[in-house]
Amino acid sequence: MADRSVLVTGGTGGLGAAVTAAFVEAGWRVVAPQRRPPAPTPGRTPTSRSGSSRT
Repeated sequence: MADRSVLVTGGTGGLGAAVTAAFVEAGWRVVAPQRRPPAPTPGRTPTSRSGSSRT
């Protein structure tokens, strides 16, 4: 588990997604709240993200 955590508001948007990716690549645990669940991607099954370090 990562030693450092960060909360990124707007982490699912354009710039926020880049910031989130940079933190994840640097080994941080990232929490990025969402207003709505992401749209389903064709060909993928929904999965639970509970406890996930990526968003």
